[in-house]
Amino acid sequence: MEIKVDCCFALSGSAIPLDHGYAVFGAVSRILPEFHERTAWALHPIAGSRVAPGLLALTSKSALTVRAPASDLGKLLPLAGKTLELDGHRVVVGTPNVVMLRAATTIRSRFVTIKGGKDDAKSFHALGTRAISRLSEACADLKDAQLHVGERRVMRVGTHTVVGFAVDIETSPEASLFLQALGLGGRRHMGAGVFIPKVK
Repeated sequence: MEIKVDCCFALSGSAIPLDHGYAVFGAVSRILPEFHERTAWALHPIAGSRVAPGLLALTSKSALTVRAPASDLGKLLPLAGKTLELDGHRVVVGTPNVVMLRAATTIRSRFVTIKGGKDDAKSFHALGTRAISRLSEACADLKDAQLHVGERRVMRVGTHTVVGFAVDIETSPEASLFLQALGLGGRRHMGAGVFIPKVK
């Protein structure tokens, strides 16, 4: 597997929609049309502070973060200096900072969606466990991974609503890097299935 890194672009602006995955994907794709085809690229959800229903205020920690192979970093640079229109909210993309993936014993994704998934946590847990079991063929340490399903969440994708759940995975440090590089489930271009070390 290629070495992946997080390319983090500072953001300036006031606020963005809380449910912004599809809007960010669209805005980034207008600048980088190849984003649609790059299955090895993923977008992190943008961090911020909730200030109103459905609204997220940007903070000094807010960033547009793309997880991609290190060899693709040059292809992401055209994002710097651009203005993104996110459902009526404008943000300006600053200069990037490259961050290496960090091993951990517990990793978390804010939103994971798996094809065929249902609306209840029990069914989703079974699907997620099977998905990790299949990945263990490539990473043996994942055989002992423990998946924990958290809050049910939804993502708007055009006129459709996609259901998913927050997910924590306990595993070995080595396997955590494998999962962070690969992701889990679909919609990773929209911020789903992207894992980071859990802050305890």
